Amino acid sequence: MAYGGETWAKKVARDILWREATAALKRANVIKGRFVVLASEEAGDVSTLMGYGVDRSRIVAVDTSANALRIAQAKFPDVKMVHGDVRKVLLGNERLAGVHLDFCGPLGRETIQTCNAAYQALPMGGVLCATFQRAR
Repeated sequence: MAYGGETWAKKVARDILWREATAALKRANVIKGRFVVLASEEAGDVSTLMGYGVDRSRIVAVDTSANALRIAQAKFPDVKMVHGDVRKVLLGNERLAGVHLDFCGPLGRETIQTCNAAYQALPMGGVLCATFQRAR
């Protein structure tokens, strides 16, 4: 099944996710770190984080698709976009606040390893969010 793009339900879920995550980060006083997200063409997490007041210089969007990154970069030219494996990007960010891994595939060994890498990269009080599409 191919990724169908943004839906109204996905946008609402993302808003709830980041509202809760940024509130938790403020309580833990970790809100000043960087945010790593999976980019996609829509760059929905980038837009939502900016809507919650996160400065674009603190957002790193990653994707394995060069085409998706080109489209996302056109929407958000001042946001750092990285082509490659998010696990490698996580290792290079010394001060993280939050990570959202919005997987468009099934829960499997690789996705679990990626979540583990994100967990290992986060400081105490950092927030790790991972979403999966049901029935995938």
